[in-house]
Amino acid sequence: MSRFSNVSITAARAGRVLVECCVSLVLLSGGSTLVLLLASTTAQVVDDARQRELVLGEQQRIASRVWWAPCLAGAGHSARVFGPRTIVQSDVTVSGHVHALQLQASWQPSGLGADSTRRRRAGTAGWCE
Repeated sequence: MSRFSNVSITAARAGRVLVECCVSLVLLSGGSTLVLLLASTTAQVVDDARQRELVLGEQQRIASRVWWAPCLAGAGHSARVFGPRTIVQSDVTVSGHVHALQLQASWQPSGLGADSTRRRRAGTAGWCE
């Protein structure tokens, strides 16, 4: 009689182990999906902040020429690829003694984000005597 009871207890336990393993796998996959989502979002935020900082620094570097030596800024247009996904365009116009600079930067967010293009425009002018 004890022989039959041992077999039935073992068979019932084998079914529970299978269910426990399946539940563990579902929980593990759900947790790893959440970790992946968190890592992806963090990468997007950091990349966007990095790209914006690079654009602001480059725009300030270009604009400083007009701030400190406006007479040296000749009329013209230039476009420069800056970084892996960034284009900085500058237009210098001369109207009498005023030398004006218009800057436009456009960049693509990271490959993990949306396909929209970010743009930033800035302008400055200097008086040339």
